[in-house]
Amino acid sequence: MTFQPPGWGGPQQSWGAQQGGDAVLYQDTQVTVTTTRFQAGPDMYPIRNISAVSADERHTQRENPADTSGAILCFIAGALAIIGAVSSLWSLVAAPPFLIAGAVLAYRAEPKRWTESHYVIIVNTAGMQRPAFWTTDRAHRDAILTALHRAVAGG
Repeated sequence: MTFQPPGWGGPQQSWGAQQGGDAVLYQDTQVTVTTTRFQAGPDMYPIRNISAVSADERHTQRENPADTSGAILCFIAGALAIIGAVSSLWSLVAAPPFLIAGAVLAYRAEPKRWTESHYVIIVNTAGMQRPAFWTTDRAHRDAILTALHRAVAGG
């Protein structure tokens, strides 16, 4: 039996605790699994209606736009140097390197790409299959899945 006081981070689990004749198999701030029900957020599934429980991993490709702030700063410095060239020849000499550097930085800027993984619990009820819970923590999903398998098998 593991227990963590509220606010200590991590799931609070109480294995086998009684709740009105209903044994709690898993409980944290988002999910409750008892011998008679599975509640994930606002959705509640009676265990007797669940025919099967499975897990899935879904990967999403994400992309942030390229960081072009350096290129923009170089273009601004080059433009200011050209404007200043009216009063000074040195400003006219300084402008092309800034403009070239800005063009190179803009050309070489690449978007940041990464993969986001979501771990899903899928519940089968009355011939329907639907994702019941999503998390980015695989261990969290596996702990809930273990409790659900135990509940569906009869406690």
